[in-house]
Amino acid sequence: MESSQYLINLRNRYNKPTIEEPPTPKELTQPFYHTAQDLLARLEQLKQLGNDSYAKHDMWFAISYYSLALQCYDQHLQHSDTINNIASSLDEMTAIKKLASIIASNLSLSLNKQTCTPDAVTAAQMAIDFDPTNVKAIIRLATSLTQLGKLEQAITHLRQGLVIATNAQSTDLQTHIKKVLDDHELQQKSDQVNTEYIKSKIAKDRTFEQFPIKMVWEGSGPNGGRKMVASKEVPKGTVMLRVAPFAAAIHDGAIENYCSSCYKALQYNHRIFNCMMCGRKLCGTCQYDDVVLRDHAEACSYFSRPSIHETRGYNMPTQIEVAVRTALRAVQNLDGNANKQSTPTSWRKDGKPFIYDSFEDMKALLNESHSLDHDEEAEYLKWANNITNKLNKKKGASFLARLDNQFILNMLRRMVCNVIEMTDLFQQTPVGFGIFPSAAFINKRCVANVNSYLDNYGMMVYRSNQAIRAGEEVTQTNYDPLLPMWQRRQRMIKEYNQYCECTRCATFEDREHRCPKCGQAVGKRNISIWEPQPSVNFDGRVYLCSKGHATMTAIYNVLEKMVDSAVMEHDALAKVTIPKYIQKDGLMWNKFQRELCEYHTKKSRIPEMTQLTKSYIALHEATLGRNAKDIIPSYYTANYLAMTQMLGHFGYRKEIEDNYRQFRKHLEDTIQLSTHYARDIFDDVSHHMTHNHEHHH
Repeated sequence: MESSQYLINLRNRYNKPTIEEPPTPKELTQPFYHTAQDLLARLEQLKQLGNDSYAKHDMWFAISYYSLALQCYDQHLQHSDTINNIASSLDEMTAIKKLASIIASNLSLSLNKQTCTPDAVTAAQMAIDFDPTNVKAIIRLATSLTQLGKLEQAITHLRQGLVIATNAQSTDLQTHIKKVLDDHELQQKSDQVNTEYIKSKIAKDRTFEQFPIKMVWEGSGPNGGRKMVASKEVPKGTVMLRVAPFAAAIHDGAIENYCSSCYKALQYNHRIFNCMMCGRKLCGTCQYDDVVLRDHAEACSYFSRPSIHETRGYNMPTQIEVAVRTALRAVQNLDGNANKQSTPTSWRKDGKPFIYDSFEDMKALLNESHSLDHDEEAEYLKWANNITNKLNKKKGASFLARLDNQFILNMLRRMVCNVIEMTDLFQQTPVGFGIFPSAAFINKRCVANVNSYLDNYGMMVYRSNQAIRAGEEVTQTNYDPLLPMWQRRQRMIKEYNQYCECTRCATFEDREHRCPKCGQAVGKRNISIWEPQPSVNFDGRVYLCSKGHATMTAIYNVLEKMVDSAVMEHDALAKVTIPKYIQKDGLMWNKFQRELCEYHTKKSRIPEMTQLTKSYIALHEATLGRNAKDIIPSYYTANYLAMTQMLGHFGYRKEIEDNYRQFRKHLEDTIQLSTHYARDIFDDVSHHMTHNHEHHH
């Protein structure tokens, strides 16, 4: 639920059988002032309204009030004759500019909070232009530049700010800037050490030569300028990298149906080992492997049922279990009991190359720490103490002595950025989480040229989803490519402190919203700032289409959140209102159509569900292009599975056979089904579905 009351009020208008569209706001005429005192009073009034809104977390109200104040400044002081009439003295002009600088600085802060990073840079630069001694504006400019990846520029500004703060004897600001500069310096040193380590690792581990990749370093950046590129021309479907897990843990919901070592589905495994202590299962191969049994025995006592009852509070997150297993594996490594030769036999049986990472590799490669808020830090600290105490109790105080005393806590901090969810792509089931250090070599992008999947041994395979030229960067996806832009940027700022300006993201900025009155596309270029009117829940931001129709931007914010949280309880919202506001080739429309299918599912509207599911391929291609199947293979897998269920409901055998034929080809292209354990499951389900339905016309 939104924290701002006005957004809740707007939402309540739409979350009912009969929609109540909010009134169209009116633009209030802004007064013109003839004295510096009157202008200063108006600017101060708008600044205070902005500050009050900021304090209440009504950021868009704050942004509008600050923007209106700067519009007021421009209106009065953009011409030299007006300036001379209003500001009769240098002191008055200085006072007006200093106040405008504070307002622009506050605007920059508010825009940054709303992940409008490029606009935050513009506002901060405006503040500095008004008053070059505004140190807070300099700090806010540096913050936003860092998010845009312009670290060198940010550091230059911070050093200038430090000189100004020192001359002004502003101790708090000096301390803040010094800390930020120290953090940047530490990161740069870490990047340099990391670069040397990676070069050494690749030189020593000749396995890398068996993959069509090489590492290059170009400039600076979030990964120290590190890039993995193709070492030669590679066709679509080429395995670019295969990485063994440093540590992994099975998902709670998968314990009954998947092997806790190789993560294979157990449907067709008739020799299953079921541990009575921890409840985890091992397949017919893993239960006879000495290394697997050793690792299981070492972890079993920690995750035994009495221990779970005592430690988890009935709900120990799987990522926390990964941290525990990481600590166990780290100590094994230090003891010399974990190396490439002492891995499960099945890993080496087929002779295919894979990267095996040591404890030193993990420490060096996984150097991204998640930016935690106070509550998250407190939660991780609680778990770190819990895990440390439990390991000390079971293993003895000396067990963790060789690790850094903050090892567990630091590991937890890194989990968000570095733990990979492992999924059964055929059955669309999350099976666990793992740490695959060398996978960090592959930088993340909004649209990637490799997809990853779990192979028969619990390793992560990275396979090209298109032809890749020699020297072209190899990339993996950072988030779901169909994630709406507002969510993508929000998560990227929170998790990586980065704002994406890639061509793909820029493409969607004006492909989401449309005018509900005439259907014209509207986007950032159509936004105008008017004076907010709290009494009608108007935060001051409107879309103005070329025909002059005004629509509150907050309405789109509310509808997007309702779609995201699947709050569609009435036909009026699902069938009429949302389609009026959303363009039909954007990410939000794609999300809406998927949620609409769920909406029809809840109401048991099978014909509507079937029609929507059939339209998904065209929908995905309209959003992502003709190669959408290669970009979002899991969506197509889910679509084929859904079509199987629906066609089965109607008993259309011919259509079921066609669907499975396409499905098989898709899985072969995605996970090499012919060599994957999922083949037997697929063949059985396919046989069952196609031979248990008569053909109907």
